[in-house]
Amino acid sequence: TSKDNVACCSIVGILHECISPRLTKVKTKSTKNNNKNLIKAHSRATIMQLIQSGGTQVLIKLLTNSQHGDTLMTEVIAQEVLWILGQIAQKDQKFVTKVKLLNATKVFHTLLKMHYNDPRMLLPLLLIFKSFSKN
Repeated sequence: TSKDNVACCSIVGILHECISPRLTKVKTKSTKNNNKNLIKAHSRATIMQLIQSGGTQVLIKLLTNSQHGDTLMTEVIAQEVLWILGQIAQKDQKFVTKVKLLNATKVFHTLLKMHYNDPRMLLPLLLIFKSFSKN
């Protein structure tokens, strides 16, 4: 975890783009479905690679550390990290135990209290709480 918010924001933005790449415009319908399936497979593979390399813990620590700042950059980092963690929470079977080990459960509760009206933050938070409720 770095104290440089610009670097963190850039890295998290790149991870976001790797997990949710955009479809390019293709003229034929048969290749469009193949491209869509291929992109989904790459997205799943990226999430699994992130989970296996310990990215879940790093992102949770980054989210916890970003709560101490009040700048616009920390808000952007929190939004991007929450979106990525929402995607990871759906795939990682040990997500809840990782959150508990890092004592970050209260961070998610605080974020939900602060951003219950913000749709960009609410969906990832609900996905995370859905995984909490399963365990």
